[in-house]
Amino acid sequence: MKRATSVVLLILMILMWGLSWPVAKIGLSYTSPTNYIEWRFVFATVMMFLVAWVSKNLVIPRKKDLMIIATVGIFQMGLMMNLSTFGLSLVPAGKATFLTFTTSLWLVPLTAFLDRKIIAFDVLTFCIGLLGVVLLVEPWKGEPIIGYVSLLAAAVSWSVGILCARHLTWHRPLIQLLPWQLLLVTSLTFIIGFLNGTPIIPQHLDPIFIGTLVYTGSIAIALGYWIMILVSKNLSPAITSTGLICVPITSLLLSTFITGEKITFLFLVSVILITGSTLMHIYVEKIKSRNRDEII
Repeated sequence: MKRATSVVLLILMILMWGLSWPVAKIGLSYTSPTNYIEWRFVFATVMMFLVAWVSKNLVIPRKKDLMIIATVGIFQMGLMMNLSTFGLSLVPAGKATFLTFTTSLWLVPLTAFLDRKIIAFDVLTFCIGLLGVVLLVEPWKGEPIIGYVSLLAAAVSWSVGILCARHLTWHRPLIQLLPWQLLLVTSLTFIIGFLNGTPIIPQHLDPIFIGTLVYTGSIAIALGYWIMILVSKNLSPAITSTGLICVPITSLLLSTFITGEKITFLFLVSVILITGSTLMHIYVEKIKSRNRDEII
């Protein structure tokens, strides 16, 4: 695949993922967060199995694949998607996206917890990002923060999933394991819903509601992750990571038109701080990678 094609696909993925947040916000007005994510996972799983089959990557997982399927699937998809969906039901889509995409912020303390080397610039990056989060949440208003806490927990879970993906052994490509990861988290989500007494069938089967499920499940999750895999093979991690920063920015811009979300001055400052923190993290990781290569 040509580099130009990969860049176009990256832009397409940014638009797809950015649009998925306000679209999911609309879908959540029809049913509960648990019920919505159940069926969103169903649509994503079916589409991902079709994608794997068409691309000749549909395989039966082996015993040594189970650890990576379970850990990455549960943390990077199951917990992250369930927590972020619950948070999205309570928080405007633009804010919700920015909080969920603070994964690089939480990678700093998690990396330190694993006794891996962090530098002063890591600490500065973390402090700037944390300040942005505080300004975004505005805890001094005294409003319920359960939605914000859920979104931040989703970001932490995503960060744990990233670390698992980095440090565990992959015996097969992601495209071959992704359908099974989705099948696992879909099953677990339905079990949780059953235990919570969540009705399986949504109360309102409105065409708009079904459309949001098709888009956020089949297109945003399944096709989005497939495009992400293709892009990652042809573009550097720095370019891909920088592109992902545009997802919450796109989501915020689209949310102002679709759901009428307002952008205050304090919100704008928090966006600048969080985005700057993420860019700094990408720069630090690039420097560390370069130093490791020089040592080797």
